[in-house]
Amino acid sequence: MKIKIFLLLAFSLNSCAQNSNKSDFKKSDVPKEYQDLLINIETLKTGMISYMNEANPDYTEKDVNQCVVILQSYILEIAKSNSKKDGIEIIKSKIQELNELNKKCGDQLIETGEREQIAEIIISAGYKKGYNQKDEDITEQWREW
Repeated sequence: MKIKIFLLLAFSLNSCAQNSNKSDFKKSDVPKEYQDLLINIETLKTGMISYMNEANPDYTEKDVNQCVVILQSYILEIAKSNSKKDGIEIIKSKIQELNELNKKCGDQLIETGEREQIAEIIISAGYKKGYNQKDEDITEQWREW
């Protein structure tokens, strides 16, 4: 009986957490030339959650979902931007959001592998807009991870 109650409670809490992490993001809002980056974000998410389930890091699935939301909103905003100046401000803002999220997670959410994946997503989106070179790390000056 106790196990059933525990499982029911765990399922309920997980459902609530998942619902509270959903954004108004729609894949159809993302221009076709950025769709590949959505796959990269999903790959990143899968890896983070897999690690979380194997180890005991200082972050939760809610934190992983927040990271995903930041990256998804970055793609939408950068795709809609009209100037390099605006694009750089978007990049800076999103990097700062990721810095804060990572700090909140004891600097464990974004480690070497995640850093490489996140930087690649940000750099690729900027490159697609013509704001940076393909091999130019435009995240470096603001990121703390």
